[in-house]
Amino acid sequence: MADVPAAGGMQSAELTNLEAGEHAVSVSAVNDKQEGPLSATTRFTVASAPAPAGLRMTNHGADCVWLAWQPVPDAERYLIYLNSGAEPAGEATETGYVLSELTAETAYDVQLVAELTDGNQSAPATLSVKTAPAPAPVTVSSLTADLSQHVSHTLIMIIILAGIGGAFAIARAARYALWPYLFWR
Repeated sequence: MADVPAAGGMQSAELTNLEAGEHAVSVSAVNDKQEGPLSATTRFTVASAPAPAGLRMTNHGADCVWLAWQPVPDAERYLIYLNSGAEPAGEATETGYVLSELTAETAYDVQLVAELTDGNQSAPATLSVKTAPAPAPVTVSSLTADLSQHVSHTLIMIIILAGIGGAFAIARAARYALWPYLFWR
């Protein structure tokens, strides 16, 4: 039952938190003396939407998590909540979302709700995720250690390539130097 304060013109009321199923609504006016007759009954159905299926983490970093799920029929948008928060942490119109600005190596509970075109919401799909550890900071000593590993292998390859190139150069020079003597008539 909803009471709508009297005002001039057309009156309206929003019916919220209706459970899925058939509903019927009739309206009557009330004044100081009595209640008027009921209007014709209007019937409508509130659809129930299943929780989005296939909610999964497709990738993660130290400060973000990539999510994906299967579409819900008639979904207008998807609301993403973190740790049962009252306000959505994000909103998507597609079947994927990147939660960002998270803390490294932290567990989160994700709830995904589909909002239908009629304004109703699905049951939530839930998933527990954890961000990756923060990367090690880059220091001069870590760069030097990594570089020394690669330089030794690279230096060996340069010496080998120089040796092969030098051998070809010597062979080419010898061929041209000996050419007149090989085919002398």
